[in-house]
Amino acid sequence: MFQNRTFIIFSLLFSLLLLTLVFTTTDGYGGADSFQHYMISRYSWKHPHLFLDHWGKPVFTLLSSPFSQFGYKGALLFNVVITLLSALFVYRIAIKLNKEYARLSALFFLAMPMVMLVSVSALTEPLFAFVLVLSVWLFSEKKYFAAIALLSFLPLVRSEGFVVFPVFILVLLLQKQWKYFPLLIVGVLFYSLVGFIALDDFLWLINRNPYKMESGLYGSGPWYHFLIHHELIFGIPLTILLVIGLWFYVPKNIKWLQEENNILRILIAGSFAAYFVAHSYVWWKGTGGSLGLERVIAGVCPLAAIIAFEGYCFIAERVKNYFSPNWILLLFFIAIIKNTSGNVLLDLKQHKTSYLMQQTADWIKSKPELINQRLFYYNPQIAFLLDKDIFDRSQVEQLWGLIDVNQPLLWLEDGQYLVWDSHFGNNEGKTSIDKLLHKQNVKILKRFYPEEQGEPVLGGYTYEIFVFGKQSGWKDTIIQIIPDSNSTLGLLKNKNFSVSNEQMYVDVFEHNFADLSNSELVYLDLEIKYPAEKVLNKDELIFVLDMNCNERLLKYEATDISFSQAENTDKVLRKRYMLPPLTKECGTVKTYFWNRTKLDLQNIKVEVKILHVPQNP
Repeated sequence: MFQNRTFIIFSLLFSLLLLTLVFTTTDGYGGADSFQHYMISRYSWKHPHLFLDHWGKPVFTLLSSPFSQFGYKGALLFNVVITLLSALFVYRIAIKLNKEYARLSALFFLAMPMVMLVSVSALTEPLFAFVLVLSVWLFSEKKYFAAIALLSFLPLVRSEGFVVFPVFILVLLLQKQWKYFPLLIVGVLFYSLVGFIALDDFLWLINRNPYKMESGLYGSGPWYHFLIHHELIFGIPLTILLVIGLWFYVPKNIKWLQEENNILRILIAGSFAAYFVAHSYVWWKGTGGSLGLERVIAGVCPLAAIIAFEGYCFIAERVKNYFSPNWILLLFFIAIIKNTSGNVLLDLKQHKTSYLMQQTADWIKSKPELINQRLFYYNPQIAFLLDKDIFDRSQVEQLWGLIDVNQPLLWLEDGQYLVWDSHFGNNEGKTSIDKLLHKQNVKILKRFYPEEQGEPVLGGYTYEIFVFGKQSGWKDTIIQIIPDSNSTLGLLKNKNFSVSNEQMYVDVFEHNFADLSNSELVYLDLEIKYPAEKVLNKDELIFVLDMNCNERLLKYEATDISFSQAENTDKVLRKRYMLPPLTKECGTVKTYFWNRTKLDLQNIKVEVKILHVPQNP
């Protein structure tokens, strides 16, 4: 009775919570990917070719598009519905394994932090999870035709769906149902034929694969990356139950394999493991466009919930003769709720990058001369915030992957504008800010910089946004030395510094640069030389640039000045710092040497130049 009440109460609470998050969150979860999936889904009715957009995922676009016509909240609602349906089939599978506690399995699934996060998004992981768990349930019902036919469409929901195929093939063999093998190609064959008719390309799923990018674009990480992020994915309590539950999925002997429920366990654990290992491998090797995003594991969270449920059953069966397992259940749910609420609320809070993009959109909306002009962009969120049809090229043009990355501004005509951000511009767009300077008839219209330096984005960049405009007659955007800046500062041309074992910090200079330029873009060029005979070890001596304003950290950058080479020439470090926007209140730059190991070093020569891009009239 306790479990029935618990199931009903918590099911209602989780459903209500998900719906509340849908209608109260600003951005949902998933960032630019979520916005892009939504816009593909929304505009597919206007641009039918989007139903075959490989990146958007054809099955996801098809099923979500009716919801997306009601706006972004509609797309989020689609994923909430799909998640609740997944919970239902988690429960239906759990009944076959342990009927007494089966209701808990659905709650375990809904309580996983990553499940709740991706539910409040327009991402593809919830639909992938649903198709997979529904296929497993159909298989458990011996509806092999429906199970395998449905499974064949899984790669059209997320490309890595193929990795679970070998597991299904194995259990079909164990069940002597090999006649269903050919059904695994139904989904791909169907969409290949549709592509042949619509695109005149039978192999479009291969030829238009968006993940055929060069290896290493997003970096790589340790093979255990997803293991160490178990708290965000499953939560600590459910990770414990998941580990315990895996015991049921280790074959004990040949007789164990002959039990019907154990065939189902092989399917569940095998699919979970194949998917988990595949993602761990591609992130470790830095291939397949993997960014190491923890959210991808949400695709097998229904299976993880079933395994964790069996872990709970294992504990409950062994303690029920001593005390009620309901006390254990209560403790677990208190821990689960605490863990999940912390992770979910933190990740659904509007990020500083999103807040900065919102500021940019609001500024553009306030400019009548811009709002109706053609927009060029890198981050799709700006198009989403401006309610632009990103597939109408008369309105907008996404620059990365489409044009010569060295000449992006050549596409702009008079009055048009470009929004560059340091994440998508530098990485996917392969366009650094320097490539947008030294151009004719172009100027920086506005720069948006965070009020406080946060975590760097991919590539180690501080997240910031520039809006460039083009107009005949404007001067070139050329980086120039600020006239007389060195004399104004009273520094720094081959000035000598020394550090000793009695000094942890040695000041170089501190100055407010706001009186030198009203430009949106000011640089500090640094050159440090020290004697050839001195060899510094890594991180022995650090040059630090520090900017604070009203107890807010605007910029902090620590540069190791050691060199591994031992040539008979002076060691020379050259570095250019792009400073945050300067004001009288927030324009002071402080620099110093950080002598971490308290070494002795004489004749350190420092030269500094201050440069800017002059304001265009």
